[in-house]
Amino acid sequence: MRIRAFVLPLALGVGLLAGCSGTSEPPAPTTTPTPTEAAEPTNLEELAQAVMAEGLVDIAAFAELAGTPDALSLSLMWNELPAPDDQLAALSEVEARIDDLLEFRPEMTQIGLLSLAEGTKFAGITTAYDPGDEVLLALLEATADAPCTGAALDRLDRGDGPRAHAEFECSVEADDIVGLASAYDDVTAVGVDIDGVDDIRWNVSLAGRPTTDALLRLQARPSEGRQELFVDMATMAADGDADEITIIDSGSSITVSGFADAEQSELCGTMYDHILASGVERARVTMQLHESTSDEDWACWAPPLS
Repeated sequence: MRIRAFVLPLALGVGLLAGCSGTSEPPAPTTTPTPTEAAEPTNLEELAQAVMAEGLVDIAAFAELAGTPDALSLSLMWNELPAPDDQLAALSEVEARIDDLLEFRPEMTQIGLLSLAEGTKFAGITTAYDPGDEVLLALLEATADAPCTGAALDRLDRGDGPRAHAEFECSVEADDIVGLASAYDDVTAVGVDIDGVDDIRWNVSLAGRPTTDALLRLQARPSEGRQELFVDMATMAADGDADEITIIDSGSSITVSGFADAEQSELCGTMYDHILASGVERARVTMQLHESTSDEDWACWAPPLS
């Protein structure tokens, strides 16, 4: 903080001197203290406070996490996300300062580059490990614009060794499940060509609406003809007054669920047959009754529930 020296106004100074004897010693001269530079951070918490004070980010949070292996958690947050290059530059600066600060840095680094904007869905990226600048920049660029504004990167082992797995959060400006299904090609173009990412998934919902209104969970890479199939399925559901539709695509299997009225008992079978006719190996279609009071109140299902 800068300390200012205050000087008495001239009239007040003269009045004080007039009331004193001529033998009084003149007041000692005043001096202005020299501002001191801010002390260098000595720990992660002080470093987080420093980068916020410097305006590098709006909020920073750094911590060492115990585990196997130990991890360093770095979260940089902005009210409005800067350009991808600027986010990466801020991260690089923080990383360099942490290297100078910590004598022993944890083996793993978890990264968050995030938006703090209120009233929006998750925006930005999180990673469970440091994939390197090339992958980080690709993730930032993939989520810089709609339809997908969030991504999480992790390593998962499904029996064939650890694989890099990215999950994108996407939203589409549409009125219903039909409009959502029509965005399949655009959504699955996001992030699909990032080198170093083996598995990719997309969670797609209606912009500004809860995921229960309509949801696509795409757990496989893009497949030709899928958009047409999903539009057909969504149209069947809409024509049958079914709603709260969720479609899950795992590649070799498609699952559809939602709510319908009792008179739509043929809807599930029709949708099921259409899925299999498209060449998909397995399918499951279930619709609960709109007035359902338990998980056992079904409007229809196909194939028969076991």
